[in-house]
Amino acid sequence: MKNFLIFISVVLLLYGLVNFYIFIRGWQAIPKGSVLRFYYIGIFLVLSLSYVIGRWVEKYSISTFSDILIWTGSFWLGIMLYSFLGLLLFDLLRGINNLTGFFPDFITRDWAKTKVISATVLISAVIITIIAGRINALTPRVFPMDIRIDKKAGVQKTLNIAAASDIHLGTIIRNGRLTYLVDKMNSMNPDIILFAGDIVDEDLGPVIKQNLGATLLKLKAKYGVYAVTGNHEFFWRCSGG
Repeated sequence: MKNFLIFISVVLLLYGLVNFYIFIRGWQAIPKGSVLRFYYIGIFLVLSLSYVIGRWVEKYSISTFSDILIWTGSFWLGIMLYSFLGLLLFDLLRGINNLTGFFPDFITRDWAKTKVISATVLISAVIITIIAGRINALTPRVFPMDIRIDKKAGVQKTLNIAAASDIHLGTIIRNGRLTYLVDKMNSMNPDIILFAGDIVDEDLGPVIKQNLGATLLKLKAKYGVYAVTGNHEFFWRCSGG
């Protein structure tokens, strides 16, 4: 438990620092005196705090309110990551320019305008990336692998294994997505099914409420279904689940 608390403290510290960095750089891109700065503060606070608050609320009461917070916060995690990487790249280029002066004149002539354009380009790129990631998540693909093992197994010559990991059942991944996965795996007629960790997300409450276990029981394999726990099951256990 002590190591878990240290880990969570470090994660929250890094989360706060990254969000602070993004906030400051966004603030600098908004012209001074603009009313947008007022709305920017409110929107940024809601986005950056929604996931943490949503997970906390969910522990005491699973509701539409907690779902909205977690959904909002989950998308913000992706936005935060790509915004952070984009801003680091911009700042790295600016640092190199300060040493070498390689930026063309049309960029350095009006820094206020350049900041607005840069912010627009970054926001657009992040939104496109998040949308593409969402589409990719909704359309999982099967990757066939032919693994040859030089080992005698009696009359068993082949073994058809269906494997999946990081499903993260809970508030975000619900019965619809899980049913699709179960049907997909069953259609492969597997001899054995393996789950390599992170079957559930950080809280078991939504899994129980939606009775996702009943859907998992529909998996069919000749030699059974086997699973190991991952870090998210560990988080749930350490947080008192």
